[in-house]
Amino acid sequence: MMFSRAVVEQIGLMSTAFFLYYEELDWGFRLRQASYKIFYVHDSLIFHKESITTGKVSPLKTYFINRSRLLYMRRNVHGLHFLVSILFQSFVAIPKNAAKYLIQRKFDLFKAYHNSICWHLKNIFNKELHHHPTLKVDL
Repeated sequence: MMFSRAVVEQIGLMSTAFFLYYEELDWGFRLRQASYKIFYVHDSLIFHKESITTGKVSPLKTYFINRSRLLYMRRNVHGLHFLVSILFQSFVAIPKNAAKYLIQRKFDLFKAYHNSICWHLKNIFNKELHHHPTLKVDL
């Protein structure tokens, strides 16, 4: 990712509400909201070892990817789209995913998934989740 300091000064830094997953998507959404264009080099070659830190299927990945997915939605989806999204998550996605982990007897993943949902319930009114950190300049 390459961008000028002026962009960071206007948009702010990536949100500290994310730990793993979705932080760059959230930041990119903020860039688009500010009318910046995002470009990529289609013929670049990147080597990326998938999930080397968290593991391809692990409680850590399950927790943070689900926590971040819902956090992204909470930060960036509004109005009717938010209502439809939260209804879908509540009555389709969350029960389906929880049941899948239980049926597959992946109790460690179920616990991680459950904890990610509980994190949102505990932080339902936390205004800090919508904070955009700024670049502090010492003169």
